[in-house]
Amino acid sequence: MAFVNEYISEADALAHAPPQPWVVHSPRVLSVPGLLLASECAALIELAEQRGFGEATVRTDAGPQFMTNVRNNERAQFEAPEWIDLLWRRMAAMPLRRRRHGFPDLRDRAEGGQRLAVHSSHVA
Repeated sequence: MAFVNEYISEADALAHAPPQPWVVHSPRVLSVPGLLLASECAALIELAEQRGFGEATVRTDAGPQFMTNVRNNERAQFEAPEWIDLLWRRMAAMPLRRRRHGFPDLRDRAEGGQRLAVHSSHVA
């Protein structure tokens, strides 16, 4: 198994156990314990911080809009094919209860005082 980037050792990647079944926190929120190693989480956070965070928009029929009453969090949005591949390979090992929706909110971050209201990401 190839590793994602210079932050993740080949030994860590090879030693990774399959992710555990996801935990549903609400109809729109779930977590997958063990999906990423601690070193992978740190690498992904570092990559997002290097690329930069900006104000998040809300998709509307008129196009992206800043709507702080809906969301006032920051978002890092960038292409990272190696991370997409890793996440899909890890998730593919898990039984799916419903159709796949991908990772539409992987790019969002909310810190103290910020909010990300329930919204639709227009995923088909």
